[in-house]
Amino acid sequence: MDWLKKAFGPAQEQPPPPRRSAARTRGKPPEAAPEQPPRDEQPDGPQYAVKRRHERFPVEEGKVSAKAALADVIELSNISTAGCCIVTTKTLKPGDNVLLKLPSEKVSTPLKCTIIWERTDEESPAGQEAALHRAGLKFSDLDTGTLVRIKDFMRLVGIPSEQKVEDGLRPGPLRFSVFMNEKAKLNYPVSFPVRKISLGGMLAKTGNDLTEGERYPMAIYLPDSDRPVKFRGRIASKFRREGGFDVGVEFCEMSDADRDRLASFIETLAGRR
Repeated sequence: MDWLKKAFGPAQEQPPPPRRSAARTRGKPPEAAPEQPPRDEQPDGPQYAVKRRHERFPVEEGKVSAKAALADVIELSNISTAGCCIVTTKTLKPGDNVLLKLPSEKVSTPLKCTIIWERTDEESPAGQEAALHRAGLKFSDLDTGTLVRIKDFMRLVGIPSEQKVEDGLRPGPLRFSVFMNEKAKLNYPVSFPVRKISLGGMLAKTGNDLTEGERYPMAIYLPDSDRPVKFRGRIASKFRREGGFDVGVEFCEMSDADRDRLASFIETLAGRR
């Protein structure tokens, strides 16, 4: 959860690129773009760069995994002081920790939640491209001030539901059915195996349709290490495969310390050849 919160922290501003003087370029013919090999002559699998600066090494299946922090706009179905029910096109995994940002200026801090249950929505409208899923989220670590602001939000966007949710031991708190088309933002982690890796990027397989060119907060979990290698991963390429996608990921904004740890691991892969 701490990794997920840090992943969606404010991004650092990058300095603007230096402006080129028109006087220096006037009259100078444009440089030709470097010749690229034809598509069918490139190595097999997705490419995160036409010409790699670093050699890529295969990874033994199950030895290295990666995690990405994704964001999605979801719809609120009902809400209480203990949790809420959401509707989304994503398949969520019970037990995962997520962050929920309510559409309220007063509840400015994302709420820590745990996925309690998930199921396909039987009321999905006809013609819907992706199946809708309902999921139950349980709030955690709520302070008194946040609890009061959630109550105010509930009264503003919902009406009390006559049906109370019970856990088998005692009645649950009163839930409010959300009558307005309220959209919230859900930040959640997804894990996927790494197939090949280099110092500049990796080839991974995922069931999530990541956006090509987009950058996502990511982490790699190396064998015999209790700390993940953190970075922002740019989806440089994406190819649909059976059961998901092969994605080529470029490593961006990685610290020197994490890059050194990654280089040490890659050296062990090179030594096994």
